Amino acid sequence: MTKKEETKVVKNCLSKAGIDAKVKHDSACWLNIEVISSCNEMLEKEIYRMVQQVTGRHGLYDGRIMINY
Repeated sequence: MTKKEETKVVKNCLSKAGIDAKVKHDSACWLNIEVISSCNEMLEKEIYRMVQQVTGRHGLYDGRIMINY
């Protein structure tokens, strides 16, 4: 999956879950998610789970997924 395809899949997944977020990749292939709606630790764990499920990312540093809110 390309970075562009992965970004689109993650945006759609979060949108369907009602989570308002911006999704980008950085130069080191980290997937950066900026949650715009309110977020707490429970929601953050759920976002990690959903993103890992749709992208197949896992492992070191939660599959190189960074969530900011």
